[in-house]
Amino acid sequence: AASGGMNKNDFLSIFSSFTCWFVKWVPSRNVCLLAKNSGGCRRPSVVWFHDARTGRCARFLYNGCGGNQNRFRTRERCEEMCVTKS
Repeated sequence: AASGGMNKNDFLSIFSSFTCWFVKWVPSRNVCLLAKNSGGCRRPSVVWFHDARTGRCARFLYNGCGGNQNRFRTRERCEEMCVTKS
């Protein structure tokens, strides 16, 4: 804003940026309950998901776009987010 303060649009922009960052980088443990979803596109890569039936992380083929947040680059990250330590 011209007066040096923040206006509503500045606040909304910052809030939207923070919200997107939070959702992208700090997923809720609820993502661990989502079913495996290979997504669309044709750029396959091997990633990890949490299988709520077995309570373990497993590999699957992700097609590069779409899908859901139950998808991790490494087994370690999947286990860190989803596997309950006994």
